[in-house]
Amino acid sequence: MRSWKSVGFLHRTNHSPNVAHNLKKKLAYILLLVFLLHFGCKENPKIDYRNLDKEKTTELLTLIINDSTDLYMDSSCISENNRFLHTIFTTDLNNFIKTELEIKKDSHLKTQLELFHNYRITKDMAFGKQIITVTEFKEFAEKAENGNYLFWPWVESNCVNGYISISKPIFNEKFDKALIIIGSMCGGKCGGGETRTYQLENGKWTITKTEFEWIS
Repeated sequence: MRSWKSVGFLHRTNHSPNVAHNLKKKLAYILLLVFLLHFGCKENPKIDYRNLDKEKTTELLTLIINDSTDLYMDSSCISENNRFLHTIFTTDLNNFIKTELEIKKDSHLKTQLELFHNYRITKDMAFGKQIITVTEFKEFAEKAENGNYLFWPWVESNCVNGYISISKPIFNEKFDKALIIIGSMCGGKCGGGETRTYQLENGKWTITKTEFEWIS
């Protein structure tokens, strides 16, 4: 007959491998979780929104401004900020852009519009074109109020084929679709412009729609 001590000993001996096995399984699960968290974060880093916007803006504007086949780019001068008001083609810019680019998040649209309104063409983005600054436009406007309107004579003396204006691209959430307002002015009653929608496919931006064309 077995004693209670011997039964207890056998019980502990038979149970010990199961305990060890369960501990190994738990340890394996923990190691797997740590692995997934560690490498998952590396594969999906947090996107730097502002830098991505700057990168895509530079990429698209560089393509447009350096396009020798684009008639709007014939001018040797470029305005520092966008000079063509959106009211030319719509009184509700927010809704127009949201619909055109299929933007889902209002927060994204808000940020894009802030960047759009505050954008300024810099020397490195002008690619040799003379920049007419915001300050210079204000000075010309003040002179005009005083009866000394010298803007167009100045443009004729300093610029070839007037000046162009190009807005900062407004992007959708994926940064693969963009809208731009572009145009040129060659005199007080001479000029034209349009809005363009671009699509990024296989690393290349192409125009998918041109609308609200105007000519003066």
